[in-house]
Amino acid sequence: MLSALGARHILAGIYATESQVSPEKPGIDAIDVLIAERLDAAVDRLAELVRPAPPPSPGFDIGRLAAQARLGI
Repeated sequence: MLSALGARHILAGIYATESQVSPEKPGIDAIDVLIAERLDAAVDRLAELVRPAPPPSPGFDIGRLAAQARLGI
């Protein structure tokens, strides 16, 4: 279903019980430590997947190197 909607990166689910998430506590204290660690790991993984790739290395383009050195081939 997600891929049909155009999703390119699908992570495994993270499930928590009511005892692991407390709506009565404010902020991050509402989430059990183990659940928070799993959420952090999932966010880190997603960030790795969507981070833009570095530009390709120019490599050894002999024509470009010759032009820079002002040599004829």
